[in-house]
Amino acid sequence: MIKNKSLGFHQLPERSQLWEECNNVAQKLRAQYTKMVVLGIGGSSLGGKVLQEAFAFQADRQVIFLDTIDPLQVDPWLQQLKPDLKSVCW
Repeated sequence: MIKNKSLGFHQLPERSQLWEECNNVAQKLRAQYTKMVVLGIGGSSLGGKVLQEAFAFQADRQVIFLDTIDPLQVDPWLQQLKPDLKSVCW
């Protein structure tokens, strides 16, 4: 048993209200957006990318992980998304 109660991650399976809230937010985002861009530097977006790859997650929406702020790498993605930026969740 974990004695340090300030570490909340081990209690996640028992927190059904949190799971319901997350699901509600996800459903709202799904209704509003067709694509999602996750911006992160230094591995902050790596967790989501790893989960997506590890579980062979096939989204019905495009999820783009940008692990850079280099304009030369970001610009091509922006140009691809540009015609429909209002349908992108950032």
